[in-house]
Amino acid sequence: MSKRSWSGANEGMEFMPTPRRPGGPRRAPEGHLSRARDDFISRGALQLEDAERLFSPYRDRLDALMYGVGCKYQQLEELRRKSPILTTATLTVAALHDPQSNSLVNRDYLRATCVASYWLSDVSWMLSGYAIRRAAECNLHNSYAGAIEEKSEEAADGARLWYTLNICDQHLATLYGRRAI
Repeated sequence: MSKRSWSGANEGMEFMPTPRRPGGPRRAPEGHLSRARDDFISRGALQLEDAERLFSPYRDRLDALMYGVGCKYQQLEELRRKSPILTTATLTVAALHDPQSNSLVNRDYLRATCVASYWLSDVSWMLSGYAIRRAAECNLHNSYAGAIEEKSEEAADGARLWYTLNICDQHLATLYGRRAI
């Protein structure tokens, strides 16, 4: 292929023309669609069964609130293949509206939410409140008694996490002049 140069302000800069396929835009290489996914589902952060259970109500009910814009995909597999970020957002919103998802919340999730609420100032207030409510649903607010009575390391960890979440909430309440939860 020959090199061409632009005229005008970019004189002397060279570029290589991109060959076009006849009949439209470039396509993914053969076998591209069949390769293994590397997302939070394939890594085990969320079981495929739970993801499927969350995806269907989002697609069928919740997305209608956005006039069908948020989820043009009919199958979770297609959504995962096309857009990992949309998969994450879709399943996160679905989990917020699913009462069964309380069992999916683990302490590392609450820790991550606490870290995010300390450092992501634009969403800190929302994340902190959400983390405390989820922690209360997981009965973390009763961990102190278990730590004292049972001398359980797991209960002590729960108590530390509960107090850290409350300190974060109090910090943000002071910072933003709002009431703590």
